[in-house]
Amino acid sequence: MKNFQFNRFINTLRWQLTERRGYLTFAAAGFIAIAIPTLLVPLLTGAFFRDTYPQYGENLSTLMLIAYGWYMVTCGSLIVSELGNKRNRISAFMLPASRLEKFVARYLILTIGLPLAAGIGYAAGDLLQMAANQVVFGYCRSSVAIFVVTLHDMLPRLSLNFGDTLLALELMVWFPHSLFLIAGTLFRRHAWVLSNLLMFVLSTLLSTAVLWGAKTLFYSLAPDGIYSVGVIMMALAAVIAFNYWVAYRIYSRMQAVNNKWFNL
Repeated sequence: MKNFQFNRFINTLRWQLTERRGYLTFAAAGFIAIAIPTLLVPLLTGAFFRDTYPQYGENLSTLMLIAYGWYMVTCGSLIVSELGNKRNRISAFMLPASRLEKFVARYLILTIGLPLAAGIGYAAGDLLQMAANQVVFGYCRSSVAIFVVTLHDMLPRLSLNFGDTLLALELMVWFPHSLFLIAGTLFRRHAWVLSNLLMFVLSTLLSTAVLWGAKTLFYSLAPDGIYSVGVIMMALAAVIAFNYWVAYRIYSRMQAVNNKWFNL
């Protein structure tokens, strides 16, 4: 079988959308539920609604940013979350597609499909609270708009150029995300919980030593600091690419019958 064929990949992606329909619905419904406390704010604050809601909306937007960020870091651990039993594995492995196509389709659902469903749910919940507040008070505010304004105002405060921004994203999102991706393919059951526990232990033990060693190494290569950001970015990009390859290799070697804790 050809390793990657576009038409077959599209069919695989459609199958993944059907299989993950429950996850997508849960993500959308969960973010719609945020509208419930949002609807309670006017009722609790009464006449102070006009003054208190902007601050509440900004706090909610900050919480949403944290939730999105944490999901994007840890979602890699969910890549084979529904393949914990023999029946599901056989069903997935019998699909007429290559392992690479299945792996990419699963990854796209996790990193694009679920966040998009959550965003649609958040927007729907926002429209719900706006309509209710308009009917009751004749006045409403959009928490989505406040979310966009909060994000827009936050970026200039960081005072990062393009290179520093990419480095920060690699350090805070892509690199840990790639580690969670490996852990997600490695653990057969409860991958999300075990991955978070493993990453917490590893980060606690190694973060100080790694940061000190990286700082010493790269500043010794570039004492004036001119090239240190670029060197770190390239090194991290190489490590991230390697982690993706390792995760795919583990996934491609998964067996339908496996009673061990690990997919090896």
